[in-house]
Amino acid sequence: MSPSGSILTASPIRLRPIGCSSPVLAKGRPCSTGISSREHHRQIPIDKLTREERIELWLEVAALRYPDAELFGNRTFDPIEVLDYDPSWADQFEEWRTALAGVLGPGVGINHIGSTAVPGMAAKPVIDILVSMEDLENEADYVTQIEQVGVALRAREPGHRYFRPPEGSPRTVHIHVCRPGSGWERDHLAFRDLLRRDPEAAAEYATLKRTLADSYRDDRLAYNEGKTAFILDALGRL
Repeated sequence: MSPSGSILTASPIRLRPIGCSSPVLAKGRPCSTGISSREHHRQIPIDKLTREERIELWLEVAALRYPDAELFGNRTFDPIEVLDYDPSWADQFEEWRTALAGVLGPGVGINHIGSTAVPGMAAKPVIDILVSMEDLENEADYVTQIEQVGVALRAREPGHRYFRPPEGSPRTVHIHVCRPGSGWERDHLAFRDLLRRDPEAAAEYATLKRTLADSYRDDRLAYNEGKTAFILDALGRL
């Protein structure tokens, strides 16, 4: 999984944080201190670390694993909560789709992805939306336009851009932008469609997510990584 929670594709996604609000960043080196959090916390059980220590460790591990991505804004670590299916999620997507279509114009693919796109499935109450842009590198064609609907660009990584509400606003939507026909688009749509047509796989995935949310409520990286094997195994069977 990428740091934004998206499915891993054949091209690894890497992270290079921008700025330095904690003593961890760029390529795993401390910004101002000489001791890395990994070294400091070595051999300390994860459940014995404070939330602040786990956040610091998350940042450093992410920087090492994803050195080529860029993050914008301060990191927020909202508690992870998996809820029973809410029929209003489909309506919320339609509202976002209408808003996005209004600023991006006709001919742009806008799809509901993620667990909230699977009827009956438990999920985090965040609407994941996939926008397909022919020229991903020409950000002038879409970044400002997408931000007009009330979100901000939070990450730029190879083949993918990620938007969500600005700092201080509820995390209600994630908007992902990729190229039509790309592996990023293909894998996310394929996994969604698999869960929609296979109730047994959907139930197994929902159980896994609840278990991970209970274990890693304040650790989004561990939560996302815990889903990777299931997702890749499911995609490998298609």
